[in-house]
Amino acid sequence: MVTEVVILDLLKKLSRDNSQLTWKINCIFVNGKEQSVYEIIIYLLPENEIKGRITFNMQEGKVLNCYYQGIGRIEDEHVVDVLLDLINFEGQVEYRMAL
Repeated sequence: MVTEVVILDLLKKLSRDNSQLTWKINCIFVNGKEQSVYEIIIYLLPENEIKGRITFNMQEGKVLNCYYQGIGRIEDEHVVDVLLDLINFEGQVEYRMAL
């Protein structure tokens, strides 16, 4: 089971480490049997361009669909793993831009 606090902390870290990123998370499906699907949309500021979308099952943390600009499609991972990968990816991009 995934805790919402872990996901929110990782999203906050992503946007704190890169001030040009912001995000929104919404519940897009609930079946009434304790299964809910959430979608995270990551935006690039100041244009509010969509940089990535992650759709995942909250109870299991399994990513159902994920695309991130610069990486492409990410499949069959846990939402925490994907967010850690994105934090790492954005850190590398920022490092390369500073060189």
